[in-house]
Amino acid sequence: RKEVVAQKEEHAEQEKAATKIQAVHRGRAARKEVVAQKEEHAEQEKAATKIQAVHRGRAARKDAAASKEKPEEMQAPSDDEARAATKIQAVHRGNAARKEVVAQKEEHAEQEKAATKIQ
Repeated sequence: RKEVVAQKEEHAEQEKAATKIQAVHRGRAARKEVVAQKEEHAEQEKAATKIQAVHRGRAARKDAAASKEKPEEMQAPSDDEARAATKIQAVHRGNAARKEVVAQKEEHAEQEKAATKIQ
């Protein structure tokens, strides 16, 4: 009877040890996979950046060549460029306005604190 209990306990310990080994192995494999995915993502980002840089370079050279051909003409921005510039300006003004509101609130809070302290 003691032998049966001892065997069950030993079997339970072996099961626990096997589970722990499996967990360690799965964790290591998962971390290795994450590292591989991060490296692949970094490579893709680098490749995309290079493609974008090449494209922008070509576009800039094309624009430069076009402006050399027609230097006397003033080139007006396209509708897309005008909309983009307007959007950039609006975002900038919005950020500046929010920053100003925060500064005013802080100043008001300081004044309130000072007034309370004086009273």
